[in-house]
Amino acid sequence: MAINKRKRAKVIAILSISAALIVVLQVLAQVIGHFTAFSLALGLLPVLVVAQLRDWKSGLFLGTVFGLCSLVIAAVLYAGVPAWETVIYPHISVLPRAIVGLVTSLVATAIGKALDKRDAAANEALTLASADLTEQEIAARNKKLRAARITRDYFCSFGVAFLGVLLNAVGFLGMFLATNSGVVVPQEGAEAVVINFQWVLTTIVSVNTIIEAVVFPVVTAAIVQALRRARVFKL
Repeated sequence: MAINKRKRAKVIAILSISAALIVVLQVLAQVIGHFTAFSLALGLLPVLVVAQLRDWKSGLFLGTVFGLCSLVIAAVLYAGVPAWETVIYPHISVLPRAIVGLVTSLVATAIGKALDKRDAAANEALTLASADLTEQEIAARNKKLRAARITRDYFCSFGVAFLGVLLNAVGFLGMFLATNSGVVVPQEGAEAVVINFQWVLTTIVSVNTIIEAVVFPVVTAAIVQALRRARVFKL
């Protein structure tokens, strides 16, 4: 009973800290966006990390937190702004992010199980082959094998994070476009623009999404591997 309580307390602590980090990063993203041309979804990073290290419930929870945080920020900053005011709708801000956390976790879990099964079979084969090797040869082989597995795990984590970034972009922008397609947005001192696929592609995807697709997987994979080695999420 005491062990279960400790596990529950650790899970609550992990999710609470992660949720707080999402809020901080999203606020930071708004500050950065105010002074630059970039509006990155920094709050997505904790979702991508924890979803790979915990179960689907944690991924779904943190994805929902990320969505709710985006909704609140949109309600504060974009209320009354043509087209962008619709970002406060839950099916635009919350639903796609919840799906990102859920799917990312499920994919990471499936890949992890497949790799564990493969590693178990490989270890069994290596044990049988070790009979004819010296201790130095076994140590050198194991060192090389560990390095290969670390590299493999990094790129698997990179791929899962890349999938999460794409799901976030497609889900959010798809819902936004479906809701606002054809809406005319007035521009101060410039000609009004019509929201359509081309506008979304050139205005948002060409800058923010490309940066996220390149940077976020690199950062996420590095953090995931570091936390795995440190056993931070080991309950």
